[in-house]
Amino acid sequence: NRIEKSLNAVLHLLGSRNIRATFFVLGYVAEKYPDTVKAIAKNGHEIASHGYFHRPAFAQTPQEFREDALRSKEVLEAVAGVKVTGYRAPFFSITKDTLWALDILKGLGFLYDSSVFPTKNFLYGIPDAPRTIYRPAQDGLVEFPLSVIKRMGRNIPVCGGFYMRALPYKVIKWGISYFNRTKGSAVVYLHPWELDTGKPKIKVELKWKIVYEYNIHTMKKKLERLLNDFRFTTIK
Repeated sequence: NRIEKSLNAVLHLLGSRNIRATFFVLGYVAEKYPDTVKAIAKNGHEIASHGYFHRPAFAQTPQEFREDALRSKEVLEAVAGVKVTGYRAPFFSITKDTLWALDILKGLGFLYDSSVFPTKNFLYGIPDAPRTIYRPAQDGLVEFPLSVIKRMGRNIPVCGGFYMRALPYKVIKWGISYFNRTKGSAVVYLHPWELDTGKPKIKVELKWKIVYEYNIHTMKKKLERLLNDFRFTTIK
């Protein structure tokens, strides 16, 4: 397990620029590495839930999802000593088939979700979802969708993660700047392991190998440029 090394790298990059971010933390990580999670909160960052076991919503029944989300919330609040109000589903797995999860999250006391990706690939996405902050139900959670720009009738992700690794930085910068001008604040993300160029190689299907390894050596430099070129804050 290499989470402490890669997470410390993220905290250093943010701290050196006095930037605060939202960390969607897994419950089991908080239980195993409580001091690391406490360090996130101590440095002024927001602690939010990423579920407990990193199981996508579409791989769980509503009852299993509720138990997983509740367990993560309780663990994170106990470890970090803060109120957890935000949630992001593993693999952005709030899709049209799992919108029931939003009602469950609302019932558990969450105030916002950031799981909807207005695009479509082999794993996730709601391509016709709003591209700006919205409320799916009148009295429901506030949704902070991942940021995409519309080109040639398609929604193109420009918000980080694999997409930041795959695209030239000038495209990412242009895309986020365009989103800021036309839609508002962009939601940008990354995984700590994307800064870990020494992580072990694992045998997986080609599509997953691409997701987890492609252009990983470019991520730190792109992230540094991103943090210098834009202003950031927590979702909360």
